[in-house]
Amino acid sequence: MGMSEPTHLELLVIGKCKSRSLDLDEALGFFISMISVRPLLSIVSFSHLLGTLSKIKHHALVVSMCKQMMGCRELQVDILAANIWIRCLCNLKKVDLGFSVCAIIIKLGLQPDPYTMSALLLGLIDEGKIKEAMELFWKILNNCYPCNQYTYAIIIRGLCNSGNSRFAVVLLIEMYVNGSFEPDAICYSTIIDGFCKEKQMNKALIIFQDMLDKRIEPNVVTFSSLVNGLCNVGCWDEAKRLLAAMFNKGISANAYIFNTLIVPLCKDGKIQEAISLFDLITQRGIKPNVVTYTMLIHALCKFGDWKLAIKFFENDCF
Repeated sequence: MGMSEPTHLELLVIGKCKSRSLDLDEALGFFISMISVRPLLSIVSFSHLLGTLSKIKHHALVVSMCKQMMGCRELQVDILAANIWIRCLCNLKKVDLGFSVCAIIIKLGLQPDPYTMSALLLGLIDEGKIKEAMELFWKILNNCYPCNQYTYAIIIRGLCNSGNSRFAVVLLIEMYVNGSFEPDAICYSTIIDGFCKEKQMNKALIIFQDMLDKRIEPNVVTFSSLVNGLCNVGCWDEAKRLLAAMFNKGISANAYIFNTLIVPLCKDGKIQEAISLFDLITQRGIKPNVVTYTMLIHALCKFGDWKLAIKFFENDCF
């Protein structure tokens, strides 16, 4: 037998969710109708509604709806709906309950997918349970639980954000050893940014060089992290060399990257270098922002160059 035609209510729910104009009262009204009508609507329509509510951060409501859905014998929850449920529990800092839901779906005969495991990993990381996250990650690899490049990206980001970038390097190596997923610019940039924030610039530059050796093209995020990190430890010349390398690669920059150099230069009283950098910005066709002007004006006033300060003020205002 073929699939039944979607009902008017089902089409209305899915259409409203796709339009991104669903409000909370409408969602509640839809759910009451969906859970009451017989025969029940397909799980697809429920997943659309749950997913939309999850995106607008009504996590507790989604969890409540999922519990009601589990009480309907006629309704077969699928992995998509289960993943939304788990993700909402994790967003509510209830990752333990997320694992309970995972156990339930396995008992129902559903197979967790990479997004199931990624949601649980992210939930552990968000609760600061880095050790548990690493243990789960190795179980995923050793027990052949499904994972993809996104799974690696999740754990790498979590480790770097929690000051454990050195462990993220282990996973980077594991990606090459495993051979299934090759690290991309996002993985490398995340680790580089982690080391920069930890002020371990030698390690950040080693990873950057490895990125180049592997012929993975750095992007503006990679360079922004490195320039900012080098400026934070006072390595101005190296930061400027990186900017030149970025231009040579044809990567367009923005005022934020230049500000990471201009701001500390102004604070250190290196006004001429800051002005030279400002000239480079304008020559490249990049429009300075209010932070650029504010720091330059403040520094010029501090060191008595009122005439130039007024010039920058006029450029900023007009």
